[in-house]
Amino acid sequence: MLDAFSLKGRTALGGRGDGDRSSRRASSGRGGRRAACKEGDAHVCEKLGLIGIDTDSGMAELVKARAEQLFRVPEAVPDEQAALVEPLAVAVHVVRTSEFRPEDLTIVMGAGPIGNQIAQVLGACREIGTRHFQSVPGERPRRSRVHYG
Repeated sequence: MLDAFSLKGRTALGGRGDGDRSSRRASSGRGGRRAACKEGDAHVCEKLGLIGIDTDSGMAELVKARAEQLFRVPEAVPDEQAALVEPLAVAVHVVRTSEFRPEDLTIVMGAGPIGNQIAQVLGACREIGTRHFQSVPGERPRRSRVHYG
């Protein structure tokens, strides 16, 4: 985690330094205090604080964040890959908290970032004869799926 508020090469409110690339948790809620958080269901907390929904700045160049919400993006990770961290985290969470078993037949509806990541976590994109399928109408989603594996 970072001890600074830095995004887009600038710092705000005391920082580590210009140019620190960071990623911010999707929510700004201070988890653990409410019933949903205590039961492991922080994603349904009434104080979740989603950027652009519960708080302003959804499309802003800079976003105010607390230090504990920021994670440094390593220099070796390109921006295009760093942008997929949150959808991948969602996909891993979906598979971990589901009751999927290897012998189950699963269908992932949709070819957006999260649907693609769920299919990848399930192993659907790499194995011939897999029992996990993804419904993807159209050429553009297919190209995206092929490009990102």
